[in-house]
Amino acid sequence: MNDDNEPKWPPVVFFSVCGLFFLGCVWYLWIGMKNPEYHWQKESEQASSGTLGHPTTEKRILLTKNRSRQIGNDRIVYRGSDDGALLLELYILALDPQYGYPHRIEARKARDGFRMGDHLFQLLAASDGKISLKLL
Repeated sequence: MNDDNEPKWPPVVFFSVCGLFFLGCVWYLWIGMKNPEYHWQKESEQASSGTLGHPTTEKRILLTKNRSRQIGNDRIVYRGSDDGALLLELYILALDPQYGYPHRIEARKARDGFRMGDHLFQLLAASDGKISLKLL
């Protein structure tokens, strides 16, 4: 009971619409969800503004896991995250540049702002490999 006069366009339209819907979802997840306020600094900007030992004057700071970053007269090292808390070490260069003071800061509280040394920071974005902070 195969009818050769049966229209072929409904399955073509159905699968075309499904394909466009799938591509739209992928496009939204890839491009559409990027928030313009959510910025990670590029590695070249990071190298020119503090990783090589020069103090930074930027308002947004990127800390990569286990790499130090000098901010004013202090050096900060991000050690990763543990159960929703950020693990940081503060080196006070004027006091003792070889000893890091450990800090455990809850990520939810860090979004409201926190103090390390003489500086006030606000967490912008965090992952296990890097965090982005705003210097207040």
